[in-house]
Amino acid sequence: MAERGASGRSLAGSDLAAVPAHPPLGVWLAASAIAALLLLILIHLPDWLPRSQTLIANPHSLHLDRLGAAAPGTTRVVAIGSSKLQMAIEHDDVFAAAMTVQPMLRLHRITWDSAQYTDLRPAFEALEQHPPQLLVLESDLLVFDYTQARDATAPSISLSTRLRRTVRLLSQRFRNGASGAELNRGVDRALSEAECAARKAPQSVQRYAEEVLTWRLSGPQFRAPYLAHLRALQRSGTRIVLLEIPRSPAAQSVVPATFEAGAIALAQSLATTENFDLWRAPRGTESDYCDQGHASDTGQHHFSAWLRDRLSDWMSSPHG
Repeated sequence: MAERGASGRSLAGSDLAAVPAHPPLGVWLAASAIAALLLLILIHLPDWLPRSQTLIANPHSLHLDRLGAAAPGTTRVVAIGSSKLQMAIEHDDVFAAAMTVQPMLRLHRITWDSAQYTDLRPAFEALEQHPPQLLVLESDLLVFDYTQARDATAPSISLSTRLRRTVRLLSQRFRNGASGAELNRGVDRALSEAECAARKAPQSVQRYAEEVLTWRLSGPQFRAPYLAHLRALQRSGTRIVLLEIPRSPAAQSVVPATFEAGAIALAQSLATTENFDLWRAPRGTESDYCDQGHASDTGQHHFSAWLRDRLSDWMSSPHG
């Protein structure tokens, strides 16, 4: 028996055949155009959105209240950087406990994951109120501009790499500040051997090689806000050190030689023109790294010991 439609008349076979089995071609084309537009927006969204400062530029998250507390006669050293510095250098109390040669030296580690100027601006402003004797600044902050593609002539970047970059940058801009606050209070979480092994798998190195192609060296406008604070600190008597933290050997092997040479030259130029010191940490073995740029527990022990020696030498020098 034939079914009846809403009007009450039967739906004959010819009527059912008249109902299209698939949407018209125009609908497919419109849907495809909308999907392509959304994908384009997703890829470029991080470059169009302003960085959120609600959870990032937060003095509490950076634990800046510690900067004003120091015993008389203490030499105050502040180390500022990204997660790269955070994983390479022990936190304040752990670092100080092993500082047997110069027990009156106190180091404060201030870091933020994938840090940019807006993340660390409160720290620089606080330092101008409480200038330390020495500021150790991760050189990557001044040398590299990770916020945009290196240049229009760079080799083609895969779509998957662009999407990963988008997701990462968006998560950085709108992330919760709780994790960063814990790290600045010394609650370091060491990654397991399995986590580190996954981060160093061949496919991870390949993704890193593609990501390198999106980097570019910083320009004067990018560096200007950093340099304004650093020059103010110099006028207050603070010595500035640019600290180069090396990549893992595997990561270094995929960085184009010309780009690396440009980065080294820029760091040296900044040190010369701005009267900064330039310290280069020694490159460790693969076991010193948990991934392409972040130290393992073993690496943190080695890098921290090296920095303690450099600080002891600095204290013993005329600059100390």
